[in-house]
Amino acid sequence: MDKKENYVKRCIGLPGENLKIVNRQVHINDQPIDNPHGMMYSYLFRVKSLTVLDKIYKEFKVNRGHQLELQMNTQEVIGISSFTQEDYEQLKNYSELFPLK
Repeated sequence: MDKKENYVKRCIGLPGENLKIVNRQVHINDQPIDNPHGMMYSYLFRVKSLTVLDKIYKEFKVNRGHQLELQMNTQEVIGISSFTQEDYEQLKNYSELFPLK
């Protein structure tokens, strides 16, 4: 099991500033800040088999330690993984993948 923990890597606000996150976008003093290039989000999706999930993870170079898969029944697999927004837009074109909200 991967025992890595998520933690804050840098300070993005100064004392006295108002920081909030709205729809995955960080705002400081009610102004959105620029997101770093390659920023990743977690996405939940359904696929028909572990074989399809393995194919997607291999193509997009997903670190197996940073993903979760759950076999719901013999025909359906739920996956949650981190992807950049650009990668996720490409993933939505896969006929074997069904994004979940």
